[in-house]
Amino acid sequence: MSIDSKCFLDNHAKAVNSFCQMFAKLNHAGIKQCVSKLQQTMSLADTLFFLKMRWPFYGEQPPLYFVCATSCILQKMPNKQLKVILPVIDDEKNVQIFSHLLCDL
Repeated sequence: MSIDSKCFLDNHAKAVNSFCQMFAKLNHAGIKQCVSKLQQTMSLADTLFFLKMRWPFYGEQPPLYFVCATSCILQKMPNKQLKVILPVIDDEKNVQIFSHLLCDL
């Protein structure tokens, strides 16, 4: 799901383009680094997995700008890739800050 347009990114090229635009806006806003942190994983079935991540966003001198959290359910595909089945935003308040930060640029 793209924050800017609320459209679903259904192919690799669209996703790459959306992420490049998002990271350019974040860089312009002073955010220089995002380090994902895996919080929890759980097997739900033979091919389904639950994943919880935290996303801290930092400036140049490691001041922490904000952190948001996401979860998703992944499905292991026959080609050994993982497909996102259900993405969930766990921290709506910080995601709104993130969305406003990108939209204000």
